[in-house]
Amino acid sequence: MILMGDVPGFDTNPALTYRTALIPARRDLARWNGKDINEQHLAPLANASSVEISEALLSQIQSRIPDTQLIDLKSRFCTGQNLCSYMEGDKLLFSDNNHVAPAGAQYALQSFHLPRL
Repeated sequence: MILMGDVPGFDTNPALTYRTALIPARRDLARWNGKDINEQHLAPLANASSVEISEALLSQIQSRIPDTQLIDLKSRFCTGQNLCSYMEGDKLLFSDNNHVAPAGAQYALQSFHLPRL
């Protein structure tokens, strides 16, 4: 059995932040309103306590079912400081604050291979 952990969620919308940074008028308006334009494409992990509960439950399931593989998708995006990347190069990895875009799915699963039966 394979269990997939969740991807990170953000308090901000990465797609909107990305578009704001690309459109000069929108970017200037955001700065004028005191919004920081995140050029590192990192955002803090939202609702860390919910993430911890979810991860603990997945670990319990894994320990109770023999031969269960747990794939931690969050670790593909996040650093140890709970900062998570929503872009890779020029590719947007998230379509909103908690759903991966097709490029994000490819990024998250790039080293995943189904076990041979």
